[in-house]
Amino acid sequence: MSFALGVCFLAAFTPIEPGAPSPVFDLKLFRNRAFTVSSIVAVIGVPAFLGACFSMSMWGWARSSTRYPPRVGLLFLLLQGPAFVLIPIVSRLLDRVAASLVSASGSP
Repeated sequence: MSFALGVCFLAAFTPIEPGAPSPVFDLKLFRNRAFTVSSIVAVIGVPAFLGACFSMSMWGWARSSTRYPPRVGLLFLLLQGPAFVLIPIVSRLLDRVAASLVSASGSP
């Protein structure tokens, strides 16, 4: 029901928005292929990551015989830790190398 309602609102928003005097979101941005692809990846990737975090917390909590929260926290640190290290490196790398090469390498 809510998904169908969201689709209806999106269908109404799409033709009305370009003609607005002050649009909320410029739909012309989707003509840029890099923006479109990165938006699609974000829409798919963020729920997948959050689902992995939720599953990891439930798995860690269920597997912990003592229900010791720091153990579950350690699982999250292992899940997110590489990103804390790689994000500054990748952002500096993007200044020197084409973004298509960085994203094709699988870096975050």
